[in-house]
Amino acid sequence: DRFDYYHIQSVQGDRNANWAYYITEDKFGRIWVASYKGGLFVCNRKNMDVLYHFSEDSGIGNDVYLMQNDENGHIWASTSNGLVSIDINTMEIDRHDIYTFNMLYFKGAIWYSLYGKLYRYDISESSNMSVPFSETCSQIYSFIPAGDRIWFTSSDGVFSVDPTSKGVSSISNT
Repeated sequence: DRFDYYHIQSVQGDRNANWAYYITEDKFGRIWVASYKGGLFVCNRKNMDVLYHFSEDSGIGNDVYLMQNDENGHIWASTSNGLVSIDINTMEIDRHDIYTFNMLYFKGAIWYSLYGKLYRYDISESSNMSVPFSETCSQIYSFIPAGDRIWFTSSDGVFSVDPTSKGVSSISNT
């Protein structure tokens, strides 16, 4: 029934998570904190001690915006240096030449938005495709999985996409 404050910073003290964008937990119970100008911190859940720190020196950049877990033991992160995947067992980093405003991991793919457009990155094929849905959309605000579909809100209303057929249905218009 209270908030605990943790000052998360790099060993050198030059980077911190004071401006945290996103937090997730991996299957080992470690807490991952995405931050503005601080990079990505992986912390012990019990005391929030920093176990790993990724930043510009690691190749992912100092700005980490969003993260998603997949079922294959990877954290997918949207960073200032593009989309990266981190193997949670080895902490090995793979960079993908993709930039996102928003994203969602869903059944083997990263669904993401950029400048009001919808894209699907197939992880196993390392292939990227555009999924048309609107000619006038300027922004996709949020994604959420529900059942076998992905729902997203945008400047043009609420939409639902079938990940198998890639068909998009408009639910409402603004």
